[in-house]
Amino acid sequence: MGKKRILSLDIIRCAAIFFVISVHFFLNSDFYQTNLSTGGMFVLSCFRWLFFTCIAIFLLLTGYLNNATKFDKDYFYKIFRVLIPYIIIGIISLMFKKFYFGQDITVVRGIIYLFNFSANDYAWYVEMYIGLFLLIPFLNVLYNNLKSKKSKTKLIVVLSIIFSLTVTTRFFYPTNYVINAFSDYWITGYPLLYFFFGKYLKEYPLKIKNIKLILILIILFLIQSGLIFVFNYNKTYPMELFSGYAGGYYNLFTVFEAIIIFSLLFRINLNGKIKTKFITTISLVSFEMYLVSAIIDGIFYNEMNLQFGNAFNYLVSYLFSVPIIFLLSFVFGFIIHKVSNFIYMKFKTIYDKIYKKISKFIKGVCLCFQN
Repeated sequence: MGKKRILSLDIIRCAAIFFVISVHFFLNSDFYQTNLSTGGMFVLSCFRWLFFTCIAIFLLLTGYLNNATKFDKDYFYKIFRVLIPYIIIGIISLMFKKFYFGQDITVVRGIIYLFNFSANDYAWYVEMYIGLFLLIPFLNVLYNNLKSKKSKTKLIVVLSIIFSLTVTTRFFYPTNYVINAFSDYWITGYPLLYFFFGKYLKEYPLKIKNIKLILILIILFLIQSGLIFVFNYNKTYPMELFSGYAGGYYNLFTVFEAIIIFSLLFRINLNGKIKTKFITTISLVSFEMYLVSAIIDGIFYNEMNLQFGNAFNYLVSYLFSVPIIFLLSFVFGFIIHKVSNFIYMKFKTIYDKIYKKISKFIKGVCLCFQN
């Protein structure tokens, strides 16, 4: 019998996938080529940062849900819940790139693209997640052996300094005067920061009232967008948006915003079987929706060729585009989820046999070395 689902976590996952599709709306329009010079663009920038928390929220969930995970045969097999839908959607993505976009993709190139995670345009997350997945049991050992809140808080602070401090300080001065406040060498390890924050939130949830959290969240968005405008007024969004002073997923503004949004969403109470069933179903297929939305985005935005010029047109197009992409991603994601789950269950027997043979071989090799 499966574990009982926690509706609050399903709500969080649904919000995160909606944010993914929303932030990709900005990516696939001319938003990043539009000058930052109007109040409308400032408001849009705030919403852009709101939706940008999507990946951070998913990573917080990973930490929250993996508290006692141990490295064993069954745990290792669970990675196929990610790999199987990725391979299916990756193959479909390659077919669309070849036949719809006319890209020169041969069988050999297609296999290479699948293995280097470029078959699907959003599959970088899969590549990142595989490494995090394999580390989770060992990260749990580290965290769970810290016996006091003080020790765990120190871990979070140190990780925040290592992964986020430098890129966050770059919000406060122009990019041509770069100063490493501590070090930005480790910034791409930010998934570890969110993972440990997720575990920390489960053990020590925020106790601040909702209204205060909302006010703090608004202030963070205003400061974040304000600093972008100050240093880029009448210019377009900085090219360093994801890796420079704007900080990408690893800046502390986004870290704190994601934590607040996670906490607020967790407190939502929903009643009614229809609502809960709807939320749960979307949550179950959110990963497939994420990957398949790359195909939907590619076709939809290629046909629409969104060029706006003002904030009102952005809003109208957003209200038209995002619900359609969300719905189509859900439909195709649901189908792929069912197919993937069927393959996953059937593949288990084969996996067990292969695992036994590999384990027997490794034990034999170890005995040879011991002798």
